[in-house]
Amino acid sequence: MARRKGAIRVAWKVYRLRPSLAVVPAVGLLCLLAAVGVLLLAAQGICRTVADGHGLSVRQLWPAAAFYPLFTTVSVCFRAALLKAVDGVLRREPLPLRAVFAATARRLPVYALWGLVAPAVDLLEGLLGAQGVGLVLEALLDFSWWTISYFMLPVLVVEGLGPVAAGRRSIRLSLPALGERVAGAFLLQLLTLVLVVLPGIVALIYGAESGSTAVLLLSLGLAVGWGVLVTVLLTTVNGAFRMVLYHRALRALPAGPKAEPQQAGAAPLPV
Repeated sequence: MARRKGAIRVAWKVYRLRPSLAVVPAVGLLCLLAAVGVLLLAAQGICRTVADGHGLSVRQLWPAAAFYPLFTTVSVCFRAALLKAVDGVLRREPLPLRAVFAATARRLPVYALWGLVAPAVDLLEGLLGAQGVGLVLEALLDFSWWTISYFMLPVLVVEGLGPVAAGRRSIRLSLPALGERVAGAFLLQLLTLVLVVLPGIVALIYGAESGSTAVLLLSLGLAVGWGVLVTVLLTTVNGAFRMVLYHRALRALPAGPKAEPQQAGAAPLPV
C-alpha cells in the first residue's frame, strides 16, 4: 500500500492546482483592514473628546465595543468561503469564486452566529483566568476547545448542518489524526514566525540603524508587503490543510447506517 502523503503536502498541492484560492483570504484581509481603519477613526474621536474634557456618548463607544465580534465574524465568513473553494478542488469540482462567495452569503447568518461564539469563549476563559484557575488549566481548556471545534466550520460549510448538529459532528470527527493536526498547526505557526515575523524584525532593525528616514520607510514598506503576501499564502494553505484533515476524518468514521452522505462521495483528489 502506498504511503499516504502528509496533509501539509496535500494542502500545498491544492494551492498549486488553484492559486486563485489566495484571492479569498486576500479580500478578507482587506475587509479586516477596513474594520481596523474604522476602529482607529473611532478611537481618534474618543481621544479627542476625552482630551476636551467632555463625556463619551454611546454613538462614540459602539464601534469600539462591536469591533472584536465584527472582526471575528468577518474572519469566520471568509474562512468559510476559503473552505468552500478548497472543498470543490478536493472533489475535482472547482467552483468559480463568484459562486463561492454566493454560497457563503446564503449561509451568512449561520457563520455570523459561529463568529460570535469565539468572543464568548474568550470572555469565559478570561473570567476563569481572573478567578485564578491557573495557567495550566486555562491552557488545557483552550486546547480542548480548539480540538473539539476544529472541524466545526468545515461541517457547517460542507454538510450544511445547523450549529448544534455541527457541534456534535465536529466532536465526533475531532479525535482522528489529532497528532497530525497538532503537528501541522505547529509547522504553520513556525513558518509564520520564520517567514513573516523574523524578516519583519530584521527589516525594521536595518531601517532604524541606517539613520535614514527614507531607508526606514522603505524597510517598513517592504516588511509589511512581504508579511501580507506570506500571510495570505499561509492562510490559504492552512484552510486547505483543515479541509484535507476533514476529509480524512470522514474516511476514518466507521461505515454504517449513520454515515454521512459526504462520506460515500469522499474527495476524488487523493488526501
